[in-house]
Amino acid sequence: MSTSALQMERKEGLAGVREYTFGNCRLPLVLEPLDTAKMIDAKDVAQWLTRDQSALEVRLLDHGGILLRNFPLKTAEDIEIISNAIGSYQFDYIAGATPRTAISGKIFESTRWPAFYKIKLHNEMSYMRDYPAKIMFFSRVAAQSGGETIIADMRKVYQEIRSDVRESIEKKGVCYIRNFKNRSKTIDKLKSMIGNNMHRSWQDAFSVERRDQLEALCVKLGLQFRWLNDGSVTVANSMPGIIEHPATKEKIWFNQTSSFHPNRRSLGLLHYYVKWFYWNKDHLPFNARYGDGSEIPIEHLYHICDILDRNTIAFPWKKGDLLILDNRLVAHGRNPFKGPREVMVSMIN
Repeated sequence: MSTSALQMERKEGLAGVREYTFGNCRLPLVLEPLDTAKMIDAKDVAQWLTRDQSALEVRLLDHGGILLRNFPLKTAEDIEIISNAIGSYQFDYIAGATPRTAISGKIFESTRWPAFYKIKLHNEMSYMRDYPAKIMFFSRVAAQSGGETIIADMRKVYQEIRSDVRESIEKKGVCYIRNFKNRSKTIDKLKSMIGNNMHRSWQDAFSVERRDQLEALCVKLGLQFRWLNDGSVTVANSMPGIIEHPATKEKIWFNQTSSFHPNRRSLGLLHYYVKWFYWNKDHLPFNARYGDGSEIPIEHLYHICDILDRNTIAFPWKKGDLLILDNRLVAHGRNPFKGPREVMVSMIN
């Protein structure tokens, strides 16, 4: 056991579990049951989580993320039980940026992007006015290699971002611009052939079929919208780029400038060249600017990428692992992988 793990065990522990960290890294805090016979199923886990909720919340705020390992969790229904135990309600994925399908209730599959693609670090739905306070990832099938859900402490990221970059984001905020295609059988078939689902239709993203339904939903969600001649719709909204955590009062880097902006570092080489097929740049799936509409300097974006890379943490999934993150404190992403991989997601408040 690591020195860090021994230090954790000398603290006042949670009943019935061992606490440790991976090496000297504080994120995530790993919890394992001392006696697996005392926890038979997800209901037992939920009861334990509810009973020790205050102590768990303190640890979640301290570390940013908790990994439950070797607990009796197997199915989407199990994760729904856990979600209901630790959250007041579960988020759906209306107006979400990336493709994913509901598995059971509001338990979703992880983002359906090609296995070779690295999903950049981001705080879930930080581009929306309403976003989940917590997000959970359940490893039902661990990849043959790679496929780690990468994470980063956004308190540390905030501290390490250069002051001029930080001040610009804090002063101006971030404007997120997204384009959703009109549903087309031809385009859907082409996307399925090339394995690229990054450009969603507005019908799928908003779960509506008519323009007036979409417009009403945009008003409700605080999104500006503009219809384009090809039937696609562009939505935009400006959000703070830096927030204060409501519990810890710490300032946090909380934006998706680096994952939304269509630059080479953010997109990766293949998707960067794919963007040149969009003759009209208004049709790009994603873009990010300052909140006043001005362009973010590419040098600033690359600096942000450097800091995120420096703070990236990756640990290997084990089948049955459940990772609980404070969505404000910790960003997440995904490494490329080989072999089958099945990770479920729950967004809760």
